[in-house]
Amino acid sequence: MVGTSDQVIEKIHAFTNNYSCTNLVVYVQFPSVNIIKVNRSIEIFTKKDIPLFSS
Repeated sequence: MVGTSDQVIEKIHAFTNNYSCTNLVVYVQFPSVNIIKVNRSIEIFTKKDIPLFSS
């Protein structure tokens, strides 16, 4: 899922509702993507997005 934090949150909500998903595997390191950008994306995802899905 690609997009802003808000877009990804919306996509995860839709995915989990449509497929009764309880676990999600995230792959963020793609060839040629700057590691600093990857680390920043991981930081945002873990601090802003994941807590919204904790039960």
